[in-house]
Amino acid sequence: TLLVTPLQLSAGVIGAPYSALMVAYQGTPPYTFSLSSGPLPTGMTLTPSGALAGTPQQAGIFNNISITAHDSVGAAGSRSYQLVINGAPISLGPSSLPDAVINQPYSAQLTASGGTPPYTFTSPNANVWVPGLQVNANGSITGTPTNSGAALLDFTVVVTDVKGSSGTHEFYINLRTGTLSLAPIVLPSATAGSAY
Repeated sequence: TLLVTPLQLSAGVIGAPYSALMVAYQGTPPYTFSLSSGPLPTGMTLTPSGALAGTPQQAGIFNNISITAHDSVGAAGSRSYQLVINGAPISLGPSSLPDAVINQPYSAQLTASGGTPPYTFTSPNANVWVPGLQVNANGSITGTPTNSGAALLDFTVVVTDVKGSSGTHEFYINLRTGTLSLAPIVLPSATAGSAY
């Protein structure tokens, strides 16, 4: 059985050239390498001589990449890898969201910059949330919040672009019970020198 190295693959970056050389031992050269399972990121290839190279066009974690080596007399050996391709930086906005009022319709729009549109927005977790509101895939926050009292909503949003790059941001929405009204609408007139 041939021994295939390296033991693990270094991480790459989307849009940046990547190169790693596969090496086989304990056999009879020359060696021929092939991809036996698991797709490589778009833009990358494995040559028969063992050069894993290219410019990855997808970000993400690529599991179960199996590379097999054969020697000149038919011996073989394989190794499975995980290849991480880090994505392009993506920023989320806006810096602040408008207040929400209990039992009144709410609408706000999140934005993203960087990476490659279109973007998909998800809200994987929230420290403080309220029934009736939802973060939609297009980045809009809509719904009618229902709650027993005011709160500061605290939630995380993840945005992913078409090539797998992602960004994360923590947002806050001030949830109010309503708008106060002051009365009277008109104040009576005053006279100089007289008590009011």
